[in-house]
Amino acid sequence: MAVAQNIGVPWIMCQQENAPQPMLTTYSDDITGERFCLLSNVNDTQDANIDLQQDGHYFVPAWSVTLLGGCNKEIYNTAKNYGAFFDTYSNGVTGPVGLTDKGQINIDLSSNTWNYKTIFTPPSGTDPVVLDLLGMGKGHAWVNGNSLGRFWPSKIADSNGCDEDCNYRGIYKQDVTLTKCVSDCGNPSQRWYHIPRSFLNCDDDNTLILFEEMGGNPSQVSFQTVSVGSVCASVDEGSKLEVTCQAGKIISEIKFASFGDPKGTCYSLALLQQGSCHAPQTMSIVEQACVGRETCSIDVSAAKFGSIDCGISVRKRLAVHALCENEILFYKKLKLKKLAQEKTL
Repeated sequence: MAVAQNIGVPWIMCQQENAPQPMLTTYSDDITGERFCLLSNVNDTQDANIDLQQDGHYFVPAWSVTLLGGCNKEIYNTAKNYGAFFDTYSNGVTGPVGLTDKGQINIDLSSNTWNYKTIFTPPSGTDPVVLDLLGMGKGHAWVNGNSLGRFWPSKIADSNGCDEDCNYRGIYKQDVTLTKCVSDCGNPSQRWYHIPRSFLNCDDDNTLILFEEMGGNPSQVSFQTVSVGSVCASVDEGSKLEVTCQAGKIISEIKFASFGDPKGTCYSLALLQQGSCHAPQTMSIVEQACVGRETCSIDVSAAKFGSIDCGISVRKRLAVHALCENEILFYKKLKLKKLAQEKTL
């Protein structure tokens, strides 16, 4: 069967009648004699080993297609180059690879690095593990064959538009340039990617695969653990505020607490501050309710914190920033503090 390929010469596709599966399809140029072949395994459960005699032996995974250059050299397989077989066949597109635009300008990509593979030892402990992909461009990540998803840390957020005050009430997005509660201006859209500890082996035999589309610098990639050292919450009057420390830690200190119209958000803890109206007893009430506990719950109301005049148009809220600490370490410090106070008496 002749097939038009818009390359100025006819190509011939030949397939044997009643061909058993897997199927061999041959494309050939009847002028130059050039050819390439496709090995198709449509069985979705059984792998296949194919003997093409003088053209070689080939392993074709279930439900995949292999491209043979010259019908005697494997160039690409749809299963081996990503997914379940990526750890075993970490070769990407073996090439030659090129891009040709409409103006017939050719760009040779044969020498480009398409993927990175390394063996690593996971961080010890039980804290959550994250992969810091700062320095990479755009692509996909796997750990021990488990997909972590797409990454694009080279995509930098606009450096303009962040505001220390965050208020979602009203219209969220009035136009393209005005969006509420924007944070991390000028930084990557995402940099850290969670690795569930169930993905990791206890020994040193852990494999990281990065399929990179834009280049990147893998020397900056690192594994880190995340320890929740503080928590922040902000709720409007009439609601209930809950503060909880994770991993068995307890609330050791209240760094900030204000009922009224506090300024700043939990996205920018350093900018949290009292507003134009503030209930002076807020700190002592929150400390009494939360310090020394793993979790605490507070009704946000004037009955709890006292009546304050913030104006008719202001909706009062409670903002709290608390520190979390190991329980044993907390009580050890508390004991030392009490001993120091007794010595001063």
